[in-house]
Amino acid sequence: MFFLAVSYHYVRPKEKFPSAGIYPVSTRDFSKQIDLLSRHFKFVSLDDIFHLVENNKRDPGKICLITFDDGLKEQYTYAWPILKKKGIPAAFFISTLPLVSGTVLNTQKIHLLLSEIGTDAVLDGVKTIMGQAILAKLPSEAAIRHQYRYDNLRTAQLKYFLNFCLSRCKREKITDILFDKYLGDEKKFASVLYMSNKDISELGDEGMVGIHCHSHIPLAQCPDEVVTHEIVECKKILERISGQKMRAISYPFGGAESVSDRVVEIARRNGLATGFTKERAFNRTFKHPLIFARPSCNNIIGGSQPLFSIRNNRVVCGKGFGSSRVKWHNEI
Repeated sequence: MFFLAVSYHYVRPKEKFPSAGIYPVSTRDFSKQIDLLSRHFKFVSLDDIFHLVENNKRDPGKICLITFDDGLKEQYTYAWPILKKKGIPAAFFISTLPLVSGTVLNTQKIHLLLSEIGTDAVLDGVKTIMGQAILAKLPSEAAIRHQYRYDNLRTAQLKYFLNFCLSRCKREKITDILFDKYLGDEKKFASVLYMSNKDISELGDEGMVGIHCHSHIPLAQCPDEVVTHEIVECKKILERISGQKMRAISYPFGGAESVSDRVVEIARRNGLATGFTKERAFNRTFKHPLIFARPSCNNIIGGSQPLFSIRNNRVVCGKGFGSSRVKWHNEI
């Protein structure tokens, strides 16, 4: 079997692309990529995956689950109508802090700042707040590139520093100061950036909603009680809005900074049946369903940097893309 789960974030018309900071997929390219995938894979829903996991079906062939993270309005406005027209299900993993507080998630604040004022201005602002040597203790370039493949090195370093090298209090203080200075009304941004309760309810009726944790923080860096709160609070809010039981999680960031055996066990204890990382690989079994691999749309066929191809109905994986999971579970 080859189970491919694909991750999308920003999907919008080409004319709405920013100059930097955010790297959307155009609606045209999204539609073309879905059509290409349909030639080689059978599309499945979250309910299909739950059923396959519960029954441990050995070989459903080549299957594909389309997923979206963060709960962005443009996913509902632009991507979902394309999928609906084609009769293709999807999974929308939603962070709930914006729904209850009218705030912008820290990760989107960074994206928006980079898009509006650029890397150099954001870096200068961070240096003004924290001092000049802020990037001195970063990990290797390879470690940074594993998380941020598509940015130039300077931008990737800045993102890594802001997301993973600071305490939650410090990183939120920095982005709050810069967001207020350069972008202004946070509630106004949040109201147009994220899905509404009505949008989520509609997707919930289709069985397409999962959790992306409450405030989109790197879970593996947090103590047990914070991880539990992030999961339980998000589940509670989305179950209330959607009227559906939440059984699937997409881990924020999806790498080693967010996913660990401890985090996975907390997810399991709190009623989650499937979970998705950002490992660039196919899933070849349904064992360990809380750590399914899920590459970016950029790294699959039809993407900007494809890392596998399909020739004569055979999957051919290139460097950097696993024919099976190895990072958290060596399945073959």
